[in-house]
Amino acid sequence: MNELNKKINIIVNLMNANTPRKNYAPAIIDLGKSLEERLAEIHYDPTSIRRPSIHFHSAPDNSSGMLEKMKEIQNKLFEFLEVYNIGFIRDFYVSNYGVLYCKIILQFKKNFTTNKPSNDYNYQLQEDRLVRYGFELIEEHKSSKLFACTENNISLFKKLLASIGGDGLEFCTEHDEQDSLEAVKVYFNIEKLMEFKEDCQKISFPKEEVLNPDEISELYDRLKDINKITMYEYSELNTSEIMNLAGNIAQMAFAGICEQLNIHTPETDKMITEWKKSRQEQESIRNKELEKASEISIEDFSQRAYSLKKDIDKFLQEKLNAHVKDFELAPYALTVNCSTLIGDWTLDELPEDQYFKDSFDMVSDANRDEYTFMMQPTPKNFEAIRQILKEKFGDVEVVDIKVSTKKRDYVNVYDLFINEFSFKIYTLTN
Repeated sequence: MNELNKKINIIVNLMNANTPRKNYAPAIIDLGKSLEERLAEIHYDPTSIRRPSIHFHSAPDNSSGMLEKMKEIQNKLFEFLEVYNIGFIRDFYVSNYGVLYCKIILQFKKNFTTNKPSNDYNYQLQEDRLVRYGFELIEEHKSSKLFACTENNISLFKKLLASIGGDGLEFCTEHDEQDSLEAVKVYFNIEKLMEFKEDCQKISFPKEEVLNPDEISELYDRLKDINKITMYEYSELNTSEIMNLAGNIAQMAFAGICEQLNIHTPETDKMITEWKKSRQEQESIRNKELEKASEISIEDFSQRAYSLKKDIDKFLQEKLNAHVKDFELAPYALTVNCSTLIGDWTLDELPEDQYFKDSFDMVSDANRDEYTFMMQPTPKNFEAIRQILKEKFGDVEVVDIKVSTKKRDYVNVYDLFINEFSFKIYTLTN
């Protein structure tokens, strides 16, 4: 057992002995010294850790701020689901015509983001609330329940989701069992959804002379984060990048412990400063996103989404002879599914001064001296699609290209051609 593990075990023993919080300081300071030694041994380089960054574009166009607005709308639905705990979001996007669509997986479940004992109390509070509301629950596991497939439950879900603008509900049942509701597909009135405001009532333990159960759980989780240095060092993951990441996690965890127990030394204060700096950077990103989202009103949002779809459709027709088949504006990316258009031109009729002929490998029908504009599935065309999209949208990823066949006129010959492609845009700018 190395020195760092010994220091961690000493603190765990203090936790098991219900030690007053003021008596942790010597053990925590010793742990900090051992951690500093271990960080030096693994050649920890804090400058190698990529700090969060975000780039915003201030151009007052239809697309600027749309992704940030989607995050704001999604966070409002998260608030609702935190209060009622009826499930989690599977799909969430605005479609071609500015309509907000969502698929919610229906399940009443404990919060597993932390292992705090208060979660058990809050889980019971939320279950009691749903039962009082009239929902019929089916035991799935010790920590989760399903909603029975009954007319009563369906009626209650319609009423509950209608209160936040939900309409056009379609319920799905489990494939193997018809006795529980698996999911609900719903369209939202965005303006109504954004009006939701209800605090999530939760139990929390008061701070006392000894650490309360939640504080014990939090301290234990942070000690496990510090111990990851040892875990990764003796595993196949022992690379400089992974060890630097583990070192950063350990350092931030130790700073959290010092802040939690109000322990201050020059060394611990340095770590706390770094920890707070990291949190402030994250908060700064969040504030910039909110600021960007606030530039778009709810009334204007759907119209902008529809205008954005039309703008992209026009560009695709001009540059790739394609049109928008499906359009999904989600909080972190815009996904566009496209279908190619098929047309025949003679050599002197090719549009854009033979732009398509010069830019792509096309299917050529020698029988009629005409060019059927169908992009062949060649490396040149794959790369051309990527480059054209990248030049227009910047931070873009082609995620799928589908190929089909078409029979030539008069002869029994079939040509392969690109009939669909999909791409994601991660930064919407002018």
